[in-house]
Amino acid sequence: MSKKAVLGISAFAHDTASCLVDMGDGKVLYALAEERLSNLKHDSRFPIGSVRQALDLAEQHGYAVTDVALNTDPAHFIAGRLAPLIRNLVPDREKADSLIDDLLSLHRFPDYYLLSGYSFATAHIERLVARLGLSSPAAEKLRGRLSWHYNWAVKYQFIRHYCRELFPHATIHSVPHHLAHAASAYFASGFSEATVLVVDGQGEHESVSAYCADQAGLGLVSSSTYPSSLGLFYLTCTEHLGFSLGDEYKVMGMAAYGRPTLFEAISSFMRVTEKGELHFCENEYFILDELRANTGHAIVRATPALCALVPQREATAQIGQNHFDFAASIQLLTENIGVELARRAIARTGKSPLVMTGGVALNGLMNERIRRESGCGDIFIYPAAGDDGTAVGAAQSVAMQSGVRPMGGIRTCFYGNASSDAGIARELEQRGIRSTQPDDIHATIAEALTRGKIVARFVGNSEFGPRALGNRSILADPRDVRMRDILNVRIKHRESFRPFAPACLRERIDEYFELDADAPFMLLICQATDLARRQIPAAVHQDGTARVQSVDGESNPEFYRVIHEFGRRTGVPVLINTSFNVNGETIVDTAADAIESFLFMDIDYLAINGYWVAKEENPGHSLSSIPHDDYLALRRTRYEHRYPEALSSLDLARFHASFFSAQSASRSRSAVRPRSPYRMGEKIAFRGSGQSDDYKLAGWSDPEPWGTWTDGPAASLEIPIGFDPQGAVRMTCVASGFVPPSRAQQVAHVVVNGEVVGHWTFKPGEASQPRHAIIPADVVARQTPLRIDFLIGDPTAPLDLGLSEDSRRLGIGIVDLTLTPLTQRTARD
Repeated sequence: MSKKAVLGISAFAHDTASCLVDMGDGKVLYALAEERLSNLKHDSRFPIGSVRQALDLAEQHGYAVTDVALNTDPAHFIAGRLAPLIRNLVPDREKADSLIDDLLSLHRFPDYYLLSGYSFATAHIERLVARLGLSSPAAEKLRGRLSWHYNWAVKYQFIRHYCRELFPHATIHSVPHHLAHAASAYFASGFSEATVLVVDGQGEHESVSAYCADQAGLGLVSSSTYPSSLGLFYLTCTEHLGFSLGDEYKVMGMAAYGRPTLFEAISSFMRVTEKGELHFCENEYFILDELRANTGHAIVRATPALCALVPQREATAQIGQNHFDFAASIQLLTENIGVELARRAIARTGKSPLVMTGGVALNGLMNERIRRESGCGDIFIYPAAGDDGTAVGAAQSVAMQSGVRPMGGIRTCFYGNASSDAGIARELEQRGIRSTQPDDIHATIAEALTRGKIVARFVGNSEFGPRALGNRSILADPRDVRMRDILNVRIKHRESFRPFAPACLRERIDEYFELDADAPFMLLICQATDLARRQIPAAVHQDGTARVQSVDGESNPEFYRVIHEFGRRTGVPVLINTSFNVNGETIVDTAADAIESFLFMDIDYLAINGYWVAKEENPGHSLSSIPHDDYLALRRTRYEHRYPEALSSLDLARFHASFFSAQSASRSRSAVRPRSPYRMGEKIAFRGSGQSDDYKLAGWSDPEPWGTWTDGPAASLEIPIGFDPQGAVRMTCVASGFVPPSRAQQVAHVVVNGEVVGHWTFKPGEASQPRHAIIPADVVARQTPLRIDFLIGDPTAPLDLGLSEDSRRLGIGIVDLTLTPLTQRTARD
């Protein structure tokens, strides 16, 4: 009998990931962020690559995947985010609650509400809105809210359908986002009872959640709701400083070079209530605004008053002292708010061990102040505190529902991929790279480091989370202060203000750092001692702090040996440990990634498992001369060739509600014109003189002599069937895709009556050819007329590519479409 496992999937927006968790004990068998495969930082596409690898591992180890857990709950989104907006607009509470209940039922049939065009959901929701008796302005405002928030829930319901198609024999679970965060951290903490604090940008509607964790499970004791969000505030400030989502750590690094001169001015924007809830209070420098007009989706905006003090920086502009001071000010405010949130959460649960997670919990300066000032007895911060970690938490939440409870904490997070010695040897041989196998690879690494050389280390399974903890690391000697600039400028090609982390033997931590706690995951930033400032200046930041990693011989024995050997030779048991990647690249995952990265960067040696590669012995293999973007494309191309499935191009950050909003604020209320019934087997021609216009709804360009292009992310048809086909229907569509030379493929997801029935992949240069999809009988019977939607993975305008003046966002071009009963087979079949 097979062992049972849960497949966890993070598919909320950014940092998609998947994992495999043992259903019997809740332990992580595998976990990987999709970015490690795709080489796209904070990848927001459906994680089909890591899902496939998790399934391969399950098969190898005799596991049956009985459950699939997703890190978001569409119903929770409607009940938590949309419901308050409806109640604010609909004065009759009974009518408002009735509408909310109807939407909760309707969203299970995933169909988008369109402000322009027709859909089943649109017709139904319009009837519901009409019954409310609202004034025209209130009704239009409600429609705007629905076009964003209801459709956002529908997007995640579509993800459920995709998973049901991928795993027809598994039970699909939707786990609320913050609960997934909390479960991952509690399971890993080793505490039987604790306060769990989740702080991020947003879940379905929460931005901060506090849980009481014990053997009975996770009980919510307080929550803050979006848009009052510490993560949203920090992101707004990050963007004001010229960076983007995922660059918040750069702002934290900048803070060391500034003074918090603006703290008093901006601090009134946020406060924490006695109940532990975070509230925004608009002030002279920050206000709340709508991301899109009339949607009710709030964001934080800097006011002209703030811009006068700190002008918004362009990404390539020089960083001034006022920018450093602004970074120091928002960092101090973040730390103060974090301490108060933790203090209030502990007071509400009465449990002093503190567990932290959520993207904001990657802020090591805040974490250390919370550890020292919140009154917590002990602290654990989950190493994959961002959204990638919710894949694990969603799976472990499902395991908890079946009675599984945490059985001990973790001290390592090496859950990703590994490369065998045989595979590495083959990779080196195929590339013609010379290598040796030293008797003691650890001593060899240490000896090179003492000579001021830089060594890249690749060994074992990759780390889960954003930190390199020794298995995918670049190592250097911290004794020479010049090493910081050498690494930033010559090796990593990144900003000069960025600090480097020290990895120190656990038993020697207190000699170099003011830290009386364990820090195996590099998530606490503490003060360095005078000894550290003298002996390891390259690992101490501008403000005298360090993001330290404690390494012990039991949990991380091989990395411990490397540091120990270095310490035996130099008397200093500390190394610089930075991630094995160049600027713009994700941390290397496979042996091929490691070899290519080593050959591209100005690194002296590569220690890859037990193999030792010297750059000087392989002069003809350097990749340093190729353009940076071409180098980054190597891994991306490898990913696209390995995972050509349509889902690999489904971008969750772009495939969202706004794609299905109005093109303009006004909406035509005219009824859809009557259409003649379609006769089975009849070919619908999409060329200029064809009859396709009789069936088109939204998303099409004008017909051309050969056929018609889709224009935008979605194109819809409505086909009235003249008789009952008494079974499944085959749809045959002669089509081609618009695939620019820079891309590997174009993808169209085919949805009929709300059910995904196919994913069509188009390659560059392919001529129009028949594509097929089978529409099950129950789907055909679900709705008449038949509603067909083509959802385009990445529509692109030729104008944006410099190919022509054509501004249409082209996806696929259709020549003709035919529906036939499944029993009637075509000649090609």
